[in-house]
Amino acid sequence: MTLLQALLLGIVQGATEFFPISSSAHLRLFKRLLGIPDGEHLLYFDLLCHAGTLLALVIYLRKDIWNVLTNRRQIGLFTIALLPLVPGYFLLKPVRLALSDPSYLGYFLILTGALLFAASRVRVLATDVGSIAIQPPLFANEVCHRGCARPSKIEAGERSECAVRPSENIPCEGKASEEDRFGDGHSQPPQKWKNVLWIGMLQTMALIPGISRSGATVAAARFCGWSWYEAARFSFLLAVPTIVGGELLETLKLVRGSSEAIGAVSALSYGAGFAASFGVGAIAVRAVFWIYEKGTVLPFAWYCVGAGLVALAIFNG
Repeated sequence: MTLLQALLLGIVQGATEFFPISSSAHLRLFKRLLGIPDGEHLLYFDLLCHAGTLLALVIYLRKDIWNVLTNRRQIGLFTIALLPLVPGYFLLKPVRLALSDPSYLGYFLILTGALLFAASRVRVLATDVGSIAIQPPLFANEVCHRGCARPSKIEAGERSECAVRPSENIPCEGKASEEDRFGDGHSQPPQKWKNVLWIGMLQTMALIPGISRSGATVAAARFCGWSWYEAARFSFLLAVPTIVGGELLETLKLVRGSSEAIGAVSALSYGAGFAASFGVGAIAVRAVFWIYEKGTVLPFAWYCVGAGLVALAIFNG
């Protein structure tokens, strides 16, 4: 692998990790386009690229991560969401490895697009039409930019006077907007263990290359009535322990195996891939929250379908 190829793959990882288009699929596609043979010898390089985007994500969500770690209920919810990964990674390994064949890559990209199409059609009405209590988002700061300390009982169908900044996302005293009532604002029904378990089950699908982890989990949260923004926030917070666990397992596999895999790429290329994925990822993670804030997800659904067709042509042609 040349230095330029390492930089390009790091950029691809950083640009695709947070968007619902499957970074693993794009790494495979670009390796084929760049003439780089994929295999175990590049596993450590892939791990470093994922570590770069993980670091960008942790820095961006550092306050939310701290809020989760200091809240026993949130720790419990995330633990439940992570449970399906255990059978998915260990017990279903033969099935997972069989479906990881590049010939299936296009089909799973198209499946990701189908999930996003379905999630885009979800419209959730409040259960109590007469009056709803806008709950604080799952990972909100304590106060909003106007100093409101806690949400209040809000009459449905009336608009709030307080515009909440994305980084300080807590409902203020005011009136609920149409978006709040239909699940397209920042608020959503209170999280239940069944909801997060369902999200965790769809996250397990992303162990197969071509199925986007963020796309699957955000779609699952939408099916439970969450807003795009809060679905994305939960998805990316869930990504932190998921990616850390995956990195540790794959690193142990490398340590127990041959050291030749680590030496297959130069130290300079390793550093270039990590730096590129971190730098581009730091920009992409901010952009993706803005996109989910607007709810403009359909373009990614169409993109996944198009990328899936390209992958089918490349790997099955």
